[in-house]
Amino acid sequence: MYSLVEHVEKSRGKPAFTMAELLAAVVGLAILSSILLPKLMSSNTRAKEIELKSDLITLRTAIQAFRADTGHYPFRLQDLAETDVTRVRVASGRKVDKETWQGPYLESIPHDPVSGGWFRYVPKTGKVSSATSGPALDGTQYSSW
Repeated sequence: MYSLVEHVEKSRGKPAFTMAELLAAVVGLAILSSILLPKLMSSNTRAKEIELKSDLITLRTAIQAFRADTGHYPFRLQDLAETDVTRVRVASGRKVDKETWQGPYLESIPHDPVSGGWFRYVPKTGKVSSATSGPALDGTQYSSW
C-alpha cells in the first residue's frame, strides 16, 4: 500500500513552487485586478454615455422635423413615434393638422441608457435632456447635454 510518507519522500528534490513564490503570484494578480477592474467598469459607463449622446441627437432631430412640418413642438415624445395621426398632439395640446404632419418621425422612443428611465421633455420649448442626475465621466452634468 502506498503511504503518504512514501509520497512525500519521493516528491523531495523535485521542482516545485515555494510558498513565497505562490504568495508573490497571488499578490501580483490582486494588483493587476485592482488596476483593471475600474477600467472595465468605466468602459461600461462610457458606452452608455455614448449611447445617451446619440439618442439625444436622434430625439432632437426628430423634434425639429416635427416642428418643421407642423410649426409646433410635439406635446410629448411619444407623439414622434405615433402611427395614428388622430392621436398626435402639438405642444398646446390640440390635435396636429393632418395635412402638415409627415410622421411617424421615429420607430420608437428610446429610454435614457444611463438612468434607464424616460428622457425629460419640455413641450413649450422642445427641449429634451437626460433624466440622469450627477456628473458624467468627463465632469459635465448629464442634464446639460
